[in-house]
Amino acid sequence: MKSEDEFRKMVEAIKVALTNSSLLGQQRDDKWLRTLYDSYTNRFIHDNTHIWMTGSIMIPLAVSAFALLPTIEKPSVPKILPVAIASSMVLLAWNLIADNQRGLLEKSFAWLRAIEELLGVDSPLEHKLKEGFLMRVVVRRRAVRTVRWALFFLIVIAWLVVLMTWPH
Repeated sequence: MKSEDEFRKMVEAIKVALTNSSLLGQQRDDKWLRTLYDSYTNRFIHDNTHIWMTGSIMIPLAVSAFALLPTIEKPSVPKILPVAIASSMVLLAWNLIADNQRGLLEKSFAWLRAIEELLGVDSPLEHKLKEGFLMRVVVRRRAVRTVRWALFFLIVIAWLVVLMTWPH
């Protein structure tokens, strides 16, 4: 995610582009802005859904590799290592895909924010941030990304522990 300052600059640039757009004509056309807003809302929802639909497949796939351990006859590092690498690579791939989708999500959010400001509408996120400490932690930028990458490193560490202890 871009820094808050970079995000703000992107929102301002979009607002200037929309304000100067010949599509708005001499008088601002709120109907056109609302249609654009609906389009970016749908794009935002789609990008967010894509991240979690991919995760709903890849996370269980990566974690289920641990269930193979008891089925390995005479466990050894050469037998466990390919499973550990595959499991870790699945989560790494998901994180990279999610980061890419997150970039698209943030662009949509910048458009939404700019349109909200042009229409004089408060962002629903702003209200959520006022609901308390836990909500601020959950919705702050990078919180979910941090958890995704922590899950990846947790799995890698778990595989390292398995590789150091299981075959012996």
